[in-house]
Amino acid sequence: GGGASLAISGAAAGLVSLPWALKFLWAPGLDRRLPTPRARRRAIAGFQVAAALLAGAAALLAPTSPRTLAALLALLFALNLICATQDIATDALAVRLLPPGARGPANGLQTAGYQVGTFVGGGLLLLLTPWLGWAGMLGGLGVLLLLPLAAGLLRPTATDHVPDAAHQAPAAAPARGLAALRAYVAQPGAGAW
Repeated sequence: GGGASLAISGAAAGLVSLPWALKFLWAPGLDRRLPTPRARRRAIAGFQVAAALLAGAAALLAPTSPRTLAALLALLFALNLICATQDIATDALAVRLLPPGARGPANGLQTAGYQVGTFVGGGLLLLLTPWLGWAGMLGGLGVLLLLPLAAGLLRPTATDHVPDAAHQAPAAAPARGLAALRAYVAQPGAGAW
């Protein structure tokens, strides 16, 4: 019935977005593998291209049967995995390049951009699905995913020489991570969270 398919759709949506909830598991390893701002920029661009290609592949699998729906959900899971990983690299780049006083405003702009992207890439394209169809909606998502890549390629790279403390002292990174985790857990209410 309708209730069962709604429950299945809700569960599928939750599983597809699981990488966003679990990205903390691979964030430290990715941060160590991308030690410089230049490496982070290259990774961010690569993730952006991969996300656009996956969205295009998903457009080719517009759900026409349960078999293609399963493949589409797998592609959307992979898309979320790539986007969550790109988010890690983007945050790391921002932290390394921005002075402490600029990080708050920059994070506000990043959050606003995320919300606009969610509205356009999620809500607006979903509203246009009756006219575009699933393939058109997912293809539009692929195009939207390529737009930030153009802006990133046009950005000057004069700040690539900014020293990276984690790169300069890799042996201290695990100790800093444990200290940050202890400080978090020591906060009031952290246990309940």
